[in-house]
Amino acid sequence: TGVNSGLSDVVELGKALENVDLSVEGNKKTKDISLGDAMKKFETNRLAETKALIRLARFGSPYQYSQPLYIDRIGKKLWTFNVLIRVLLNKASFGLIPQPAIMLSQDSDLSFKQVMFRADLVTFGLGTFASWLLKKIFWQRLLNTLSPLL
Repeated sequence: TGVNSGLSDVVELGKALENVDLSVEGNKKTKDISLGDAMKKFETNRLAETKALIRLARFGSPYQYSQPLYIDRIGKKLWTFNVLIRVLLNKASFGLIPQPAIMLSQDSDLSFKQVMFRADLVTFGLGTFASWLLKKIFWQRLLNTLSPLL
């Protein structure tokens, strides 16, 4: 993932520098764009993708290496359960619900930004459903408990 991102950065940097004249020929400008402007353009173009890659590393596969702390071992189990739920939802919905981010990141046709957008949609949907379910369960119980007091 990181290597692919690095190679994409090199390609994009090459595109950004195409119209920059890096040689000095007697203070005569032969091209219109300065190096500083080209670098700003490169940064602007790559910023969203870089942010998505950082999020993918943090949330898509945070426990890819063995962690020594007990809390991290619990976190790895929870992360594995999350991935399993998302795979099952993907299969049960016949692909309507996207695969987990770690699996989507293997698709070379998707950018990291697209991968994280799809993962965020599923996270939002799961959070909304969990909130609705908790409200449905506990709201009625709370009303039943408070009704004699009212």
